[in-house]
Parts: sequence; C-alpha cells; structure tokens
Amino acid sequence: MYTLVSASSGKCVDVAGGSTVTVTTYADLVEYATASAPYIIRVNGAVTATPSGNEIKVASNKTIIGVGAGGQVVSGGFHLGVGAHNVITENLTIRDTRVASDGPDDKEFDYDGIQTDPAHHIWTDRNTIVRMDDGLIDGRQDTGYPTVSWNVIAEPKQTGSTCVGCSGQQETGGSAFTPSSFHPYRLDPAANVPNPVRTYAGPQASIGL
Repeated sequence: MYTLVSASSGKCVDVAGGSTVTVTTYADLVEYATASAPYIIRVNGAVTATPSGNEIKVASNKTIIGVGAGGQVVSGGFHLGVGAHNVITENLTIRDTRVASDGPDDKEFDYDGIQTDPAHHIWTDRNTIVRMDDGLIDGRQDTGYPTVSWNVIAEPKQTGSTCVGCSGQQETGGSAFTPSSFHPYRLDPAANVPNPVRTYAGPQASIGL
C-alpha cells in the first residue's frame, strides 16, 4: 500500500551559503553528509550503502536531493542524531534493507529509512521509501518541527479507502494516533487523492537538475 503523507509543524530552509556538490558514490555521500560545513548534496544515480543497513549520520545544515528521478540510496538510510537541524532530504528513493531472518519486531536489524533521534527542523519531501527492515520515517525522542510532504511510503494505517473494481473482503487495518489531536490540517477526500499522488508524490524528474 502506498500513500501521500503530508504533515507540517516547522520550517526548514535550503542551506544558505553551502557549497553544491554532486555525488555518484556512497563514500562521497557519506563524506559530505557527515561534514561539519553546510552542503547541498546532489545524489546522481543509485549509490549502495556499505555495510548493508548503514544509516549515514547526517550533520546539520544539509540538503540531500536526488537528481531527477534517479537519485537512490540502496541498502541504507539516514540517521539525524542529537542536535542535528536544518536538514532537507528530498527527491530520493531510499530502499531495500530488509533482512529475511529478522523477527517480527525488527529488533535485530534496526535499519530505518530516515531516523531522527531527536533532531529538529527537518524536512522530508518527495521521497519514495520502501522495503526497509524497520521504520521508514522514524521520528523519535522528541524530534521537533518535522515536515513530511509528498512522500511515497509502504506499512501505514489504512482507513476510509475508496475501492474501484475491487472484490472480496474489504476491511480497515493498522493503528496510529489521530493527527488532528495535535495540529489542524485539511484532509482530502479519498476519491480526490489518486491524481495528485500520481503526479507529485515520489522523486520528480524536474527536481535537482
């Protein structure tokens, strides 16, 4: 199942004064993402994490953006730790850290797509995050002012779906908190969601060029 997730409670701005670099290897992505200096990091093509499941410890004041629809981080993710702030992760596909031998609680291999522990002023925009062994976007320990917009993600709460040409048993599944208990937002009717999701969710060929 895929869904559009859009929730905003803070503000993050593109890295002012940061140098722009283009990376085509995982080693270069790690080097610039963990650096103390501000960077706008363009990920051109697919880079594969070494070792598998590694989460890059992203430092503050970074924009990590896929070039067109082809920017990918394969077999790894990102970790935004204590004090990390003003980090934008945009237009990327982050995928495939699943470990077949892991248990149902995913405790042996804690491989997340984007994990915040507890970062603040974070923007996660227009990414596809799929087939990770643990969390996809895992905001923990009082992460502050996160914005999550126009992402394609798998394993969410499902309710109020509109079925077209469906057969068999229809049911609601999953559990989650109620966002409106914490901040106001506008919920689009389920019938109106497919067109903008198909058009705008996930990496866009026009971004990061």
